[in-house]
Amino acid sequence: MIVILAFAAYAPTFQTGFLWDDHVMIEANPRLQQWSAANLRHDFSSDVFEHTGDAYYRPMQTLLNRLDYSLWGLRPVGFHLTNFLIHAGNGLLIAELVLALGLSPLMALLTACLFAVNPLVVEQLMIIAGRAELLSLFFTLLTILLLLQEGAVWIALACAAYLAALLSKESAVAAPLLTGFTFYFKHERPQRYLT
Repeated sequence: MIVILAFAAYAPTFQTGFLWDDHVMIEANPRLQQWSAANLRHDFSSDVFEHTGDAYYRPMQTLLNRLDYSLWGLRPVGFHLTNFLIHAGNGLLIAELVLALGLSPLMALLTACLFAVNPLVVEQLMIIAGRAELLSLFFTLLTILLLLQEGAVWIALACAAYLAALLSKESAVAAPLLTGFTFYFKHERPQRYLT
């Protein structure tokens, strides 16, 4: 239901071409056309707008753009499909988080469905460059869900997810605070906050 509603709301984005920042980040970026050690080093040592003076350090976005280019070339529909799949995944993770908070399955479904059709994410789905926010939210939600599990393996996986969130977009710095709110809502013992 969540994915179907998201598709119904955002199917028109599949017909959108490259817009605004997409022209610089994808169309005019020869580094996306090849997987190489030099390009991977560049992804983690430079910003996505290398020649424009804007500084955005988002290597996860660049890696995903390169993967999309490998699969789709310069056909925007594939890039939009990836953004849609991340958005749908975020909806599913939100449903999981609501369930993990102890709320009813109906509440989880309704919350995720409202998120799936929320018009606030339209920019992230119309502009491929908006995927940084989608990725950051995906890995932030994953971090919180993993930290709700007990054990060192889950903590290690949560740290990896948090690193991926930070490498997606700087808004992920809020993940520890959101995790703290989640623990507080669940009435977790204070020791959990320290792990």
